Amino acid sequence: MSYDAAYQELNETQRYAVDCQDNAALVLAGPGSGKTKVLTTRVAILAPGMEARIFIGTFHAFCSQVLRQHGSHIGIQSNFTIYNNEDDRKQILHDATKTTPHATTVRQNDKKVLEKIDELMYRFATPEDTPNYIQDQEQGKQYAEIYHAYEKELQWLNALDFNSLLVQTYRLITEYPAIAERYRRSYPYWLIDEFQDTNTAQYRLVKALAGTTFKPGFPF
Repeated sequence: MSYDAAYQELNETQRYAVDCQDNAALVLAGPGSGKTKVLTTRVAILAPGMEARIFIGTFHAFCSQVLRQHGSHIGIQSNFTIYNNEDDRKQILHDATKTTPHATTVRQNDKKVLEKIDELMYRFATPEDTPNYIQDQEQGKQYAEIYHAYEKELQWLNALDFNSLLVQTYRLITEYPAIAERYRRSYPYWLIDEFQDTNTAQYRLVKALAGTTFKPGFPF
């Protein structure tokens, strides 16, 4: 279907959302109301009029691409492996802590420990920051040491997990603003489908990359 044909199928409010090009916008709508169609039609109208790249994929795929191209600035080799399977991550955690005082705790509670590490990563908290996020001081110190060991093991393996893809990309663009600016020039528009499923880390990453904020608009 051509762009013109797709555009003609939209209602007035949907067309307004498609045509809005200069400001951040959030399209609010119920299931089956055409949100994705609005997004794809908007891509169709933007793409021919700009000298910019187009990337279609997940947050993690985009971060993987960024880190493979620029990760060397923060010590990440371009041929890194990505671990997403929970059993693989548990094994990495066990290996990371097997010679530490926390080995038994981790072995008995590996799922809970990984969930806590993930929660810290969602907040872009470093191991050094960890005690600030946990009320119990002793527990905060323990998780800081476990989190640090887990990160070191990933580094030794030349690997990242799904959450560290986000964390390290955020670290890269905040430590090297010129790289963030390069991506803003290459990708002047950021369109996110199913935005309600975006977690805090993903939102902060896009906000930092785009150099703007989102605001409500266009309910239909």
